[in-house]
Amino acid sequence: MTTDSFNTRLPSKNTVWTRILSQWKLKLFLTLTISLAHWSIYFGLERLTFFPKTLIPSGPIDHLIPFSPNLAIAYASLNFLVPVAPVLMVSSKQLIRFSIGLISVLLCGYLVFFFFPTTCPRPPLEAGTNSLYRWIVKIDYPLNAFPSLHAAIAVYAALGCNRIMNSIRHHRAFIATIWIWTAVILYTTLATKQHVFADVFAGVFLGISGYFLFVTLERSAIQTPDLG
Repeated sequence: MTTDSFNTRLPSKNTVWTRILSQWKLKLFLTLTISLAHWSIYFGLERLTFFPKTLIPSGPIDHLIPFSPNLAIAYASLNFLVPVAPVLMVSSKQLIRFSIGLISVLLCGYLVFFFFPTTCPRPPLEAGTNSLYRWIVKIDYPLNAFPSLHAAIAVYAALGCNRIMNSIRHHRAFIATIWIWTAVILYTTLATKQHVFADVFAGVFLGISGYFLFVTLERSAIQTPDLG
């Protein structure tokens, strides 16, 4: 049985800082490669559609949540949540498996975007609207809303953090912080009217599905004898 498991507890000398430095070249490579590929494909699919667009209407829950463009900074904070779990990993195999799970989430989203492009209602911009929000809606067209990759990635990242942080001192406080952060991101996804509830619900399901794939890969690695 290999000891390369996601939940392996490290000796006390392995602090958070040593975790961050471990495999830093691979972490940097994967971050840059996946990020560049993702944004290229995502924005490309927004600008090139081959099938009719479908409007995903607002539902009762969406009407209960007020439009809050000033929450754009919390919405954009997803970019800082995503790297937390992989940055704390110490094994290259862990990093690869986590990346496979994330890529599977993205690919599922891209396939839906290509064959079933969707849009959702977005409030008109008014004078004095938050500058960050104005920039977000300028580059991110109101297309490819379902499923919400923003929600999917947030949930996948949070579940990954939940798993890796079990091997870190004071992990309960870290995990609680991560889930509060994730909940805020999901709320702001609706409050900034980037998505409607149906988009976010589907995104959460997609994120959980990607995590199950990741866990399956982890368990397979634990059960498979390390012959090399």
